[in-house]
Amino acid sequence: MDKDGSHIRRAPSPLLGNGAYPSWYPDGQRILETGTDDNTLRSVDIRSEAVVKITTTPALMIGMATLSPGGKWIAAAQPRQGHPYDQRLAKISAAERGR
Repeated sequence: MDKDGSHIRRAPSPLLGNGAYPSWYPDGQRILETGTDDNTLRSVDIRSEAVVKITTTPALMIGMATLSPGGKWIAAAQPRQGHPYDQRLAKISAAERGR
């Protein structure tokens, strides 16, 4: 939407299902979101609708991710190793954004 709240439109995630916890990249052209189907991160270009999955090593189940103001770091809630995702038990992790 525009700054004044007009021109509301849905952010595109055409091929990967629904997204949650959106966070704007500093460039204002992309959104970081968590895929609700697989709890992975993805970057969505709001103009071209290109969707890029963001992988982590090791692979993590992630929720509520956000970008640092400069866009270099991603902070996210993450469950303990081997446990199902439970927001009450999650810890905060930060990783340098590789892309």
